[in-house]
Amino acid sequence: YDYSEMAVGKFKTEEAYIEKKKKDLDKKEAGSGDAWEADWHEGKDQTFKRKFEDMFNLTFFARDINIKLGEFTNADYTLILKTTFMEPGYNIGISSKNASINVEVVFVKTDDMDTPVALITMTKVPGYGFFGADFDMEYRVGEAYGKAGDELATYIYKKVLK
Repeated sequence: YDYSEMAVGKFKTEEAYIEKKKKDLDKKEAGSGDAWEADWHEGKDQTFKRKFEDMFNLTFFARDINIKLGEFTNADYTLILKTTFMEPGYNIGISSKNASINVEVVFVKTDDMDTPVALITMTKVPGYGFFGADFDMEYRVGEAYGKAGDELATYIYKKVLK
């Protein structure tokens, strides 16, 4: 999972987004910016990764196909998910904006990580909760990663395996 060159919302870099968000939160309550930043990074590692892999795997499981994403050290191929853009969205009750992500899916041979064997670009993958119940940014963005995992698995099934 690569977030190294990701733009976030109106910010060209993740670092600029984090800096502004922390500054705004610290104005309201000293130290809350650092807690938010820790949650932000944990969400990337836990929620976004888990949702992507869970939905990818579930899509193949539902079709009774034994293809799985996960940490497999002896796999022939590795999938690198590079997020290039993230819109966290918002929901304040009377107004909302869905989350969305743009990702590049790069397949490489595990023993030759520098040579891509396939590249798929996914843009404007939406993330939102049912009935507007998506007040939490991590939930909204997690749903976008889940949708990306499902759509990727469906694409591979229809275009490669079928």
